[in-house]
Amino acid sequence: MSTMRILNRTGDTALKWDVDKPEGDPTTDLLSVEEVRARFDKIVREEKRLATAVHRPASGGEVEAVVIRAFDPTAEEIVLTPQIVGG
Repeated sequence: MSTMRILNRTGDTALKWDVDKPEGDPTTDLLSVEEVRARFDKIVREEKRLATAVHRPASGGEVEAVVIRAFDPTAEEIVLTPQIVGG
């Protein structure tokens, strides 16, 4: 199972999906891959957020985090953070 975390001033919203169940599961909080992809695309496009995909190897190796521009359904975790405004 994978999670996309949306961080903003109201807190942390978590959306979950499973590539092995691409249609989601209406009896749980598991969304379809397409629902999460649509939310990702909307947030990145409209709110100009940065997205980081986190990959944790099952073998317990090093965690890899990379900035992504497109939804990656195989990522264990995606974190969307608001732009930091300087001044």
